[in-house]
Amino acid sequence: MRMVLEREKDYTSLRVACVAIGDQLGTPPHAGGTPSPERLRRWVEQARVDAQPGVTSAEAEEMKNLRAQTKRLREAKEIPRSASFFFAREFVPREREVLLPRQH
Repeated sequence: MRMVLEREKDYTSLRVACVAIGDQLGTPPHAGGTPSPERLRRWVEQARVDAQPGVTSAEAEEMKNLRAQTKRLREAKEIPRSASFFFAREFVPREREVLLPRQH
């Protein structure tokens, strides 16, 4: 990727640079397991985005995952809390029964 960034100015476009440098590195366009010129181009584009000020793609993804996990944990915490309120109502005497003695 660094090689593409350093030599990109020698080519007419990023795509042409990725194909030429990919050929130099021995990455044919459809080779399995080796980065294709298109994949190399996407890596370069992503590196440019991540080099800009602010949050990187990896950090944004991690924050997204952490927010989702926090939401799931809050929901999981709410279930027993709601259940405890529900069952607690059954064991608390009603005001009417406390104030008025039972008549037989």
